[in-house]
Amino acid sequence: MSAVQNVVPEQIKEQVSRILKSPEFKRSKILTDFLKYVVRETIEGNENNLKEYVIATEVLNKSSDFNPQLDAVVRIHARRLRNLLESYYLEAGKNDSVKISIPKGRYIPVFESNSNTNIVAAEAIMDAGDLQIESISTIAVLPFDCIRDNKRGSVIWSVLSRNLTTVR
Repeated sequence: MSAVQNVVPEQIKEQVSRILKSPEFKRSKILTDFLKYVVRETIEGNENNLKEYVIATEVLNKSSDFNPQLDAVVRIHARRLRNLLESYYLEAGKNDSVKISIPKGRYIPVFESNSNTNIVAAEAIMDAGDLQIESISTIAVLPFDCIRDNKRGSVIWSVLSRNLTTVR
């Protein structure tokens, strides 16, 4: 999956500027540098180089003998960055046209059109009375329950239920 989805680099750069003006980011030079670095590298097509070691040495000024298996500093800052971005989009950035996120387990940002702006546009259309809502079919899967007193069966039903109800 490409990190850039229907968003041009200029929009991404404008969004980063908007994010960095928020008070939360102004208070954290490390997270500001982290975000700017991963966005710049992704826009320039270097997203495959966004590894823990590279971020540690390039952004966090760690020495060349940095060992990511012994030091979790990059993972810690990545989690803080994810949380701060999520918080930003819940409040100040909820109507921004571009959403930047960093999926868990990766350091490559994803850029996409923010669905909240579509909601705002839909509300404007609803006010005009021109919107027809189509229903989407859904299926509810309830947890399986083993009616016998059988530990093996309970484990199987539990795993099967979890696998059916997990969104991937």
